[in-house]
Amino acid sequence: MIKKYLSATLVGLSLLAASSSSSAKVIDFEDINFSPSGGFSGQDLTQRYGLNFTGGRYGFSTLTATSYSGWGAHSGNNYAWGDGYNMGIEISGNNITLNSFWVRGALMADDVGSITVRAFKGSKAVASKEFSYTETYHLETFNFAGIDRILITSRGSGPVLLDDIDVGFASPVPEPASYAMLLGGLGLLMLAARRRKSS
Repeated sequence: MIKKYLSATLVGLSLLAASSSSSAKVIDFEDINFSPSGGFSGQDLTQRYGLNFTGGRYGFSTLTATSYSGWGAHSGNNYAWGDGYNMGIEISGNNITLNSFWVRGALMADDVGSITVRAFKGSKAVASKEFSYTETYHLETFNFAGIDRILITSRGSGPVLLDDIDVGFASPVPEPASYAMLLGGLGLLMLAARRRKSS
């Protein structure tokens, strides 16, 4: 009998622990529909996918369709576009992990430069990576975990395109009160089962 109650308690605790795991998603921007005019269409990207986007040369990040000459997405049709010339794109959220993204320059063959990606927890920089980019998409991997802000800055001659941003979102960790409620509920179930057996 005690084995049965103990196994029920262990199952309950493991389910609660599993609920605090993280989930990952690849942001490819394909859920946004555009109606291009003059070969170009865009939309300011501020809050989407559980994240906040800010920055860019003129104080914004832009999401564009790929019909503009020389530009293209890594996959699908849409991508995030940040104006070059020392642009900065900031992505913020709650307890996120930046795994990777695809990046390239746009328009001209000489659109080359360097990008620095810095990860922050609060106001403290906890990780960074610098790399070069060209007019061809390439994958950059990071594995920056447990952060709440990502700052992407470029020093180059033209716009920077980001696509297929792989991020993870950690579920909130259950508070001790949650465990206490679970154990209390299991205790009441055990008491009810014991009374039923004795009657």
